[in-house]
Amino acid sequence: MTAKTRRAYAAVLHDQSVSREDAWHRAVEFLFERLVVCWEINGVPTEGQRDLLLRLRAATTQERLFVRDALRRHCAEWFPDVEAP
Repeated sequence: MTAKTRRAYAAVLHDQSVSREDAWHRAVEFLFERLVVCWEINGVPTEGQRDLLLRLRAATTQERLFVRDALRRHCAEWFPDVEAP
């Protein structure tokens, strides 16, 4: 991620104008949009930013936990300076 993207993400994650939970959800979507290129669930692949975001918004609680954990692992490995949601 570029420095500009990292700053934008930090602003979303720490947005004081929304509830902490809303900021967290927006931060997950922000990272998801920028880092995920394909998501396969039960053998059905989803690609493209628009379709991926729609799929995330329709995800079950378990699927959202999977995404959150995957984003945390990815950030820890590739972007250790980025505070994962």
